[in-house]
Amino acid sequence: MEIEIIKWLQSFKNKTFDIIFYSFSFFASVIFLIVLFIIFLLLKKKKFGIYLLFCGAFNIIIIELLKYVIKRPRPYEISEQIESNIGSFGNSFPSLHICIATTICVFGLYLFLSKNWDKWPNISAFVLCLIYLSMVGLSRMYFGQHFLSDIVGGFFITAFLCAFELNFFEYFSNKTKK
Repeated sequence: MEIEIIKWLQSFKNKTFDIIFYSFSFFASVIFLIVLFIIFLLLKKKKFGIYLLFCGAFNIIIIELLKYVIKRPRPYEISEQIESNIGSFGNSFPSLHICIATTICVFGLYLFLSKNWDKWPNISAFVLCLIYLSMVGLSRMYFGQHFLSDIVGGFFITAFLCAFELNFFEYFSNKTKK
């Protein structure tokens, strides 16, 4: 079933979609996480930037350990009908790009919602994160890198880790304010 989803997505393959989906994959990469860290430092949000980088690194380590233990092959390694024209290494489950995208969304929403803005900006931020996460997930399947279950699993694992990390962040933020 999951192979069929990927084959269906790849039936729309063209240069325009390649560029769009490659862009979404880039905006969920380790390089982009480091760029965000630098942006936060430049915006004088040093504490948040360091925390985002620390949590991102911790989540990446956990995801890579799970990939090593689970050893699920990538879709293009299982089916010759699936093509992959981007380089990759390692195993498929869970998706590292979704891990990074989820980390960015959770901490971005936390930063955004902590401003206590009105209802509509909060809803808009949440919807943008859903679109971003969906596009990253679709891009990873479009390129034959992940199954849908890799994406869903990566999201839930990272969301759980981020919930723990946010509690940790809140605890230490409140401790330093006293």
